[in-house]
Amino acid sequence: SFDHSPEAEASARSLLDLGKPVVPAILDCLEDAEPAQQKWLADILGLLKDPAAADALLNLIHSARPEVRGSAARALGILKSERAVQPMINLLEDEDENVRLEAVRVLSTLRAQKAVPRLVTLLSDKNRFVSRTAYEALTAITGEELPSDPEPWKEWLRKNPIGAKEHKTLTGRPLN
Repeated sequence: SFDHSPEAEASARSLLDLGKPVVPAILDCLEDAEPAQQKWLADILGLLKDPAAADALLNLIHSARPEVRGSAARALGILKSERAVQPMINLLEDEDENVRLEAVRVLSTLRAQKAVPRLVTLLSDKNRFVSRTAYEALTAITGEELPSDPEPWKEWLRKNPIGAKEHKTLTGRPLN
């Protein structure tokens, strides 16, 4: 079982005790693993903090299973992989709120200015945790202390040439 059973916890501890030398074996198992196993292995890879796992984790964010996408995103955030910025921006539109939440957290950790326009749109997310975390990410990335309402942030983007340029690059249209 790959839940929080005592066996799974003991297995995770064993893998973590072995450290980075176990990463190649985990990577070999990852592609053929069941989704529950992929989620668990992605979590382990994140905790092992080996940059060699980044490619495999970037592949996992395309999983059909939201729990796998979320764990892969979380692990990429722990790795602080700059290569994860655009894939995390893409995950901001994921249908699963937990995946969106993980993507916001990663982008905040990476201080990804490129993500600011998309984070502004998440201020109106139907999930209050996603919208609140997007607000916290915006303040962390920009250093601005604007209200959590999207309108002041949109105005800030209009006045900020980098934000406006990034918005046009990301969406193909100027900021309205």
